[in-house]
Amino acid sequence: MKQLIKFILILSMFIVNSCKEQDTQTDCGCEGKIQFTIEESDAQSGFLYINDDNSNDNVPDYNYGIWFPKENCSNCIQRFLICNDQFITDIKENLKYPGIEVVFSGTVKNLCNEPFRPAGTTYNYLSLSKIEKL
Repeated sequence: MKQLIKFILILSMFIVNSCKEQDTQTDCGCEGKIQFTIEESDAQSGFLYINDDNSNDNVPDYNYGIWFPKENCSNCIQRFLICNDQFITDIKENLKYPGIEVVFSGTVKNLCNEPFRPAGTTYNYLSLSKIEKL
């Protein structure tokens, strides 16, 4: 009987610890693991736009994005979905697609579900640390 109680206690502790592990940070999404950082010194430029149509079930909902063509690839486009919209509030331009040219920095994270996309197009989340209109 004592062994059964001991087994149940150990099993209960294992289950509780398993639940705690699930509460930890995931590898994706705006709160996910940082994949790489775009430093201010990189002077990365792109086009900031407002997403006024969240009806595409293929891509996660977002309010603002930045896109830019990748170097040395005629049909390659990088798209960043902005995680922290508060950085955009000072920009008072018409942000309808294709948007306005900006220089930006921040941390890049993976989407949790990769959308269907044309070859050469990539999507990531971006937590901005700085953005300026060019």
